[in-house]
Formats: sequence, C-alpha cells, structure tokens
Amino acid sequence: MGAKTFVQKLGVILRWDHIVESAYTTTDEKKVYFRLRRRRAIKQMKQILPTESQEQVAFMQWVDMFFNGNEEFVFAIPNGGLRNVLVAKKMKAEGVKAGVPDLFLTLARGGYHGLFIEMKRIKGGSTSKDQKDKIERLRNCGYKVDICKGFDEAKKSILEYVQMRGDK
Repeated sequence: MGAKTFVQKLGVILRWDHIVESAYTTTDEKKVYFRLRRRRAIKQMKQILPTESQEQVAFMQWVDMFFNGNEEFVFAIPNGGLRNVLVAKKMKAEGVKAGVPDLFLTLARGGYHGLFIEMKRIKGGSTSKDQKDKIERLRNCGYKVDICKGFDEAKKSILEYVQMRGDK
C-alpha cells in the first residue's frame, strides 16, 4: 500500500500523537505513518525557528529601545536577499558588496573603530567564503566583527562592546 493510500485510509489518525493499534494497521503502514510524522515534525521545527531576517528585526527593535532615540548608531547593510535582476545590478553599481556583515555599530570602543555584526539563524546558518574573507579584512582594519546566531547572541555582543573601555 502506498503512502497516499495509507494517508487517505487513516485520515484522522494522522492528527493524533500516537497510532491506533488495530487489526487493520500493518507494519508497513506504521512505517509510512512514522515517516510522515517525522517529516511533519521537521517542517514544524523549521517554522518554529525564526529566520535570520526575523531575528534581525527583533534585534533592531531592541536596539531602538536600548539606544533610546540614538538608534542611528546602529544600521543594517542591505547586501543580502533575493532581488530582481535589474535591482541587483543597480545595487551592485551603487556599491553593494557581497560578504559584508549585516549590521554596523558606529561607536568606537576598546580600541576598535566600530562593531560589525553578521546575523545567522540559531540553527543552520553558516558563513560563506565571501563573508569569511570580508570579516577577516575588517578585523585587520581595526573593526570588531561578531558572528551572532540569533537575537540573544547579537544582544550580548553589543552589550559587551558598548561596555568596553581603553585599548584592545
């Protein structure tokens, strides 16, 4: 029996947290049921985990409150995301560069010229080769660069940076 037939046969049972044992349920049907349940659970986990964009929006809302009217010290650098080909060409001509971190704090602290933050998802986000290269170059130029997995790490990073004093 195929997965589709099994799903149609069980109908309501797929919404339950457990499979009902009955004379009609075969071992193959149970395997298909648990595979479907696992796929659904994985899909739900992906929906529960916020995207990089959602994490950054929450962080910027917190920044607005933290800097209390001086939020212009932190700004986003619009260098990622999917765009129309014409818009992408225009932005490239205007100077948008691949690999530049997502956020910049313009305050100099602890011997650094400023703080760049590269936001990533809590799970699954990774830095590209372009990003690693740009991050290394920025660090060599005297900037602090943190790669933050989610809102909490970004908040911790900015709080630690703002409290820095003196040289590196």
